[in-house]
Amino acid sequence: MTRPPPGRSVPYILAACTAVSILSTDLITPSIPDLPEAFDTSITAAQLTVSINLAAYALAQLVHGPVADAIGRRRLLLGAFIAFALSSVACALAPGMSWLLGGRFMQGLFSSVPSVVIVLMIRELYGPGRALAVMAIYGAALGMAPAIGPLIGGYLHVWFGWQAGFWFVAILALLVAAAFWRQVPESLLETRRLHLRRTLAAYGVLLSTPRFLRPALGVSLIFAALYAYVTTAPVVFIELLGLPTERYGMTNLAVVSAFIVGNVVASRLGRRMSPARVLRFGAAMALTATALLAVPLALGELQVAAILLPAALYGGSLA
Repeated sequence: MTRPPPGRSVPYILAACTAVSILSTDLITPSIPDLPEAFDTSITAAQLTVSINLAAYALAQLVHGPVADAIGRRRLLLGAFIAFALSSVACALAPGMSWLLGGRFMQGLFSSVPSVVIVLMIRELYGPGRALAVMAIYGAALGMAPAIGPLIGGYLHVWFGWQAGFWFVAILALLVAAAFWRQVPESLLETRRLHLRRTLAAYGVLLSTPRFLRPALGVSLIFAALYAYVTTAPVVFIELLGLPTERYGMTNLAVVSAFIVGNVVASRLGRRMSPARVLRFGAAMALTATALLAVPLALGELQVAAILLPAALYGGSLA
């Protein structure tokens, strides 16, 4: 069995799938300070709109791979994007915070499909040389979406209200799904039967392996701190420091830009140092950034630059 060769537009459609799925995570952040008034709830509940989305996004990835092997890449991704669009509409129409949180959870479940399936499709559709070029396009989408998401979300919030971001990603999801359906071929030549017990056993072995758990725990804690910042920063910058909502996205752009620069630095260091030394260097940067952020907090002198500079350094360390 052979597959049709992918067209020229396929790499960009695959990148767009990834970008739209990531946009849904960060687009809502500028609206967080206004959600308590809109739903007569607490700021903690409003911040859960990001946390519960990220939790679903992470956990769902455990099942997407086996399901994609069983039913095919195209079928899973198309179904996920339609469900993702419907979940986004449900969020926009939410009559209360519980409904919104449920919608955000469902968004996370379905928006995480591209993070697993797109990488598989790139490997299967292209040879090693061409796959590297396609991965570069994919990486650009992966880096830019978190940077522009809050920027777009801030202006949509100011112009049309907190619901606008959800309508925006719902429309984008349907447009990308249509392009994917028309242009992207199935990459899996032969489906495999879903063995749930075997899959669970494999995860059990992985989670009982210290050689895997130790670095995984370290990376998880570093990213946990990042997402703690993501959920808290809108309240600090907009509510406490009075930054206009539409300008909040610029603070996130600074952190993501630092991450991109960090990638360049890490790649160059990797030519001179062992991977372990590069990782230790990144961990030292993260600890330094945390200490620098603690100083203005301890002194009670919060300013945009005093928060943003350590946050950008932390973003660079993630690379």
